[in-house]
Amino acid sequence: MPQLRDDYNIFAGHNLQRTKALADGVFSIAMTILVLELSIPFFGSVHSEGDLFTVLLQVAPRLLVYFMSFITLGIFWTGHSLQYTFIEESDRHLNWISIFFLMFVALIPFTTAFLTE
Repeated sequence: MPQLRDDYNIFAGHNLQRTKALADGVFSIAMTILVLELSIPFFGSVHSEGDLFTVLLQVAPRLLVYFMSFITLGIFWTGHSLQYTFIEESDRHLNWISIFFLMFVALIPFTTAFLTE
């Protein structure tokens, strides 16, 4: 039985390009969902630049949280990409570690929306 486990590791997870492509996809979708969570304020009562400034001040906390989340995802993506420049071989364990990391990356838009509320 141990031989089967070793054989599985020989064949599973050796294509680093697929893991990197999955990570790029998850990061790009998470970053896109972040901006979709931003809502446009109601501009019906805006009649001057002062009113517009007041409305934009109301949106400022949401923009700040969006900015912080986007930068956080950018830092995570940069670190993930940098790690894969040094990895020459992988196995299924690295794949699962990457999948669990990406699971938490995919939660960032939810936590951002939760934080803004």
